[in-house]
Amino acid sequence: MPHATDSTLARLRRTVAWVAPATGFAIESWRRRILAVVLVSMSVLGMLAFIPSVWLAWDQGERNVVIIDSIAYGVLLVVTLVRALPYAVRAGVVVTLPAVLGTYFLAGFGFEAAGFIWLMAFPIMGAVLLGLRTGVVCLIALLGVLLTMAQFIAQGAFPWANAMPNAQVMWTVSTISIMMLCSLCTLSIGALFAGLGDEAAARMASERESERLALAVNQSGGLVLLADISGNIVYANTTARALLGNAFSLMSHVPWPDVLQGQSWAGSFDASLPGGDVITLSGTTSPVRDDGKSVTHVLATLRDVRRERALEARVQQGQKLEAIGTLAGGIAHDFNNLLQPIVLNTESVQAQLPATHGAQPLLHDIRQSAERARALVRRILTFTRSMEHERSPVDLVSLFTETERLLRSTLPANITVTMSSVPDVTVRGEAGEVQQVLLNLATNAAHAMPQGGVLQLDVGSVSTASDAVLRAAFPESDFVASLTVTDNGEGMSQETLARAFDPFFTTKGPGRGTGLGLAMVHGTVTALGGIVVPRSVVGVGTSMRVFLPLATAVHEPNVEAEVETSPDRRFRVMVVDDEPAVLAATTRLLMRLNWNVEGCLDPAEALARIRSGAVVVNCMLTDLSMPGMSGLELARAVHALRPSLPIILTTGYLEHSAMADAPDTGIVRVLPKPFSSKQLQQALAEVSRTNVTP
Repeated sequence: MPHATDSTLARLRRTVAWVAPATGFAIESWRRRILAVVLVSMSVLGMLAFIPSVWLAWDQGERNVVIIDSIAYGVLLVVTLVRALPYAVRAGVVVTLPAVLGTYFLAGFGFEAAGFIWLMAFPIMGAVLLGLRTGVVCLIALLGVLLTMAQFIAQGAFPWANAMPNAQVMWTVSTISIMMLCSLCTLSIGALFAGLGDEAAARMASERESERLALAVNQSGGLVLLADISGNIVYANTTARALLGNAFSLMSHVPWPDVLQGQSWAGSFDASLPGGDVITLSGTTSPVRDDGKSVTHVLATLRDVRRERALEARVQQGQKLEAIGTLAGGIAHDFNNLLQPIVLNTESVQAQLPATHGAQPLLHDIRQSAERARALVRRILTFTRSMEHERSPVDLVSLFTETERLLRSTLPANITVTMSSVPDVTVRGEAGEVQQVLLNLATNAAHAMPQGGVLQLDVGSVSTASDAVLRAAFPESDFVASLTVTDNGEGMSQETLARAFDPFFTTKGPGRGTGLGLAMVHGTVTALGGIVVPRSVVGVGTSMRVFLPLATAVHEPNVEAEVETSPDRRFRVMVVDDEPAVLAATTRLLMRLNWNVEGCLDPAEALARIRSGAVVVNCMLTDLSMPGMSGLELARAVHALRPSLPIILTTGYLEHSAMADAPDTGIVRVLPKPFSSKQLQQALAEVSRTNVTP
C-alpha cells in the first residue's frame, strides 16, 4: 500500500508540474504551483459536481443553469490544458469564474443556491494567485456586486426575494458576514503571501550573494580553508583541494591554541604536498565566532609563495654579489696600479733588448701573466656591472662550436661532449665574457663527473609566455636566447644548490677551486641582462640554463686604421699620478718614445703649475683616484683655466656614474689600467694631431 500511495503522489506531482511548471522568482513559482493544484482539483472534482448538477438542472427544466455550468467547466478545461496561455490570463480566469458563477446563482436562486460560497472564493483566489493588491480590488468588486443586488432586491427585481418576507434584512446580514469573512481571509492570505514573498526574495538574494562569493573563492588563485575547532577541514576551495589534497592539517602548522583563544595569526610555513614535495605557504588565520562570541571555526587564507621566495633569493644573491663587487672594485684599483708599471716596464725592457736576447721569453711570460691578471680583474668587476664593456651582437652557435672544440681538447677523455643548436641565435655582449660563462659552467660540470659522463651543450631560443620566471625577468620580450650546460654527474642537494652562486662557496676539496666560478657566471649573466636558472637532482645530474635577451644581427667588427704614433717634440704632456711607480714607468716610457713629458705626483701641485703658467702643456694625462683631489676634480679645474686643453683620464676602476660630467671637464679619452704602450701612444697621437701649440 505505501508503494501504491507513493506512486499515486508521484503521478499527481508530475501532473501538477505539467499543468503549470514552477518557474520564476520564489513566490511566483509557488503561485504557479497553487494555480496548477487549483486547476487540477477543479477539473477533477468539478466533474463530480458538474454531472449531477447539470442532470438535476435539466430535470428541473433549468436550461440556463446547464448552459452556464457547461460553459464554465469548458473554460476551466481549456485553461487547464492550454499551457501556452500566460500565467496572468490563466490566473485571471480562475479568479473570475467564481465571481461569475456566484453572481449568477445569487441573482437567479438567492439563498437556495451556493452563490455566496462562489463569491467568497473570488477575492480569496485573487489574493492567492495575483497578490494582495488584486485581492483588495476583488473585495471592493464583491462589495459592489452585493450592494447592487441589494438595490435589485429592494426594487423587487428577483422573484425569490419577493417570496421572502424578510429578504432585505437577511441580505444585509449575509452581506456583512460575507464581507467580514472575505476581508479577514483575503487580507490574511494576502499579507501571508506578501511576507513569504519578501522573505523568499531576501533568501534568494542571500543565496545569490553566497553563490557569487563561493564562485569567486573557488576561482581565486589563493588557498581558502575553513577548519572546525578540532582542526578538521570542513571547506577548501578548488585551489586548496588541488594543491593540498584531503589530508592537510591546519592545526599542525599554526599556533592552534592561540587561534582558538580568538587571536589572529599571520606568517608562513612549509607544507608537504601529496606527492612528497614541500612548498611554502604564507597568509593569515582568523577565528570565526557564533552569536555567543564563541570560536566555532578557523578561516585560513593562504598563498603559495614559492615564486616570491625564488625571486627574493635571486635579489639577495644579487645583493651579496654587489657587495663583493664593491669590495673587488676597490681592490681592482690598487691591483691595476700594481700591474701598470709591470706592463710598461716590461715593454720598455723588451724594446731595449735585442729580439734574440735570452730574457725575451721571460719578459713575454711576464707580459702574458699581466694580461691574464687584467682579464681576471675585468671579470670580477662584472659582478656589479661596474665596468663598461664594448658589447656587440655575438653569434652563439659559432661561439658554442669554438667552445666545444676547446673543451674536447682540454677535458678528460672519459667525458663525452655533445652539442645541439638552432641557427641564428644572437645576443649582445663580448664574445670573451660569454665564452667564459660557458667554460666555467662546463668546468664545473666536468668536476661533477669524476668517473666520466656526458656533457651536453644546447643553444636555442625559447618563448617567455609559458614560464612565469621568464615573463618576470623579460617582461618586454617574447623570446629569449637559451644556453644550457647539462651533466649526468653527482648532482646537488637543494641546500647546496641554494648557495651555488655565493662567492667563495665551494664543495670541492682544497686546491680544486676558489668558489668564484659560478659567482662570476652569475655576475656576467646579470650584466648582460639575463638570468641563470639551475636545476639539480642528487644522483641524476645538474642543468644550468642561462637566458639572455636576443639581439637582431651579428655585428661585423670595424677594422680601424693604424694610428700614426710618431711623437711631435713640440707636444708636451703632463702626467699626474699619485703612485710613484706608475708615474715613473709612464714618464720613462714617454721619454723613451721621444715625447716631451712633465711628471707630477700631487694633483694640487699640477693645478698650481698650470694656473701660474710655470709650465706650458698640450695635454694632461691624469689618474682618477688620488688623495686630496680626484682626477675629475683636477680636470674640471684645469678645464676652467684652459678650456681647449685635452685631458686623458686613466683609472684602475671606474664607476658608471663617475664619467657623468666628463664632457664638461675636457676629458677626451679614458684609458683603463693597465694600459699598454701602444694604447698610450695611440691616444696621444690622436690628441697631438689637433693640439700642437698651447
